[in-house]
Parts: sequence; C-alpha cells; structure tokens
Amino acid sequence: MPAKIVVISGPDQGKETWIEDDVARIGRGTNCTILLSDKRLPDHVATLEFRDGHFNLYSRMEDEVVLGGKKLPPRGFDRWASGKDLVLPGQNVLRLETERDPRPAKKPRQSSAAAVPELEVPMEEAPAYEEDEEPVKKIAPDVAAKKRSKQMTQILLILLCALGGVYLFFLEEDPGAGPVQSPGAEFSYLVGTMYEKKADDPRYQDLRETLQVARTAELRSDTRTALKTYGILRDTLVFRVKTSREPLEKKDRELLEQTLKFVTVRLRTATDDAAAE
Repeated sequence: MPAKIVVISGPDQGKETWIEDDVARIGRGTNCTILLSDKRLPDHVATLEFRDGHFNLYSRMEDEVVLGGKKLPPRGFDRWASGKDLVLPGQNVLRLETERDPRPAKKPRQSSAAAVPELEVPMEEAPAYEEDEEPVKKIAPDVAAKKRSKQMTQILLILLCALGGVYLFFLEEDPGAGPVQSPGAEFSYLVGTMYEKKADDPRYQDLRETLQVARTAELRSDTRTALKTYGILRDTLVFRVKTSREPLEKKDRELLEQTLKFVTVRLRTATDDAAAE
C-alpha cells in the first residue's frame, strides 16, 4: 500500500481511497478522485499532488482549513506529511497514510483466493499420498530456470559421452587403416572439432548437423537418405572450398577439405551399397 486517504470523522468515516495518480482532486464533484458526501463541502475542496517524493495539498476552499495542526489560508498550499490530518468544515477529517514507497500506484486487485480465509487442517487430517504419488509443488520461475539449465547441462554431458562411445565403437571398424582412417573415428573427429571450435558459427552448426544425419542414415542402412544427404553436403563443401569468394583461414580450409574428403568417400560407399541392393 503506497498511499491512501482515510476519512477519520464525518459522514464518510471509515472510507479509504487508494491514491493512484500523481494529481488527485478531493471534493463532492463527480470529477473528484477522493469523493466526499457532505453537502456542506464544495465540489472541489482541494487538489493533492505528488512531487519530489512527497505530497502537496492545494486548497480550493474560500475558508481556512487545518493541515497537520496548522491553519492553511484560503487557496493556500502546504506539504501534507504522512500520518497528518486535514480538518475540513463539518468536522470532516482526512488522514494521509503512506507505507514504504509513497508514490501513487494502481491498487492491486484482490484475488478471490485471498478473499476466502484458509482453513487450517490438523496434521492428523492432512491428505495422505500413495507411496508412488507425490504432492504437486509449485516451482518459482527462477527455480524452474535453474532446473532447466541443469537439465540442459546433463543432456549435453550425455551427448558428449555418447559421442565418445561412438568414437570407441567405430574405432575398430577398419583395423588395418588405423584409428584416423576409420570412418567412425574420422566422423567423430570432424563432428567434435566443429562442435568445439565452431559452436557459435551457424554455418558450421548446419554442416555438423547435416553430417550427423547422413552418417546416422548410413549406419541404419537407409541408403536413400544417406545418398541424398551426403550429396547435399558434397555440393555445399565444394562451393565453400573451391567456388565461394569467402576468405578462409588455413585451419578452416583444412577442416572443410578434410570433411569434403570424408563425405566424398562415404558418398561413393553409399552409391556402391545402393547398386548392390
């Protein structure tokens, strides 16, 4: 509750009005924010303004009023401090109350849940859960974000471990050629290098993902998909290495050329497999 006007005495005693705007009118008029019902008061009693962290009261009365124990002359103005009273004709007394930041603010809507008092449930009457059932818990946004981040980290670790497993599994695919010449080992090296050194480059990201699709199709004996994907990769790599005017650093060129060589060999193998079918 930033600020409100409370009627201490008078016909509207007990009425509270939340201050939502920097400028508010007090009186009986329909255009007043802080409405009073005493017919002895004019339509516009005073104007309340919030400025520089405090409230100022500008009287529109033709008579004196009392603000904070001091007389305020007709159409005079003064600061209205929190907890002080404004005494108007007819014993209408208004008090300004503020809490924490006094700046005007929209009054928060009271939810229906908040309006209904909660019933206390004795411990022995608390709902029981089955052994395999857990109560539903509400997770705060920041806690949920940390949980998602932790889950993503775990997924990444699992993928890296799987990648290492693929490397070891295919290491012996071609024992005579050595680990570097093995298709599985070379594939793991290329994908790992693109991920480690070019993770933020979308061009290498697309290249890496397409290479993984092609290799997976090949291992699953999906020759049609392997041929199509390896063919797309070859055309893309030929363009980047031999046709494109894009300046390439030495390490980038070596990586692309090595990938092109790998893709060309795998495409030839997939073509032979398709012919054998």
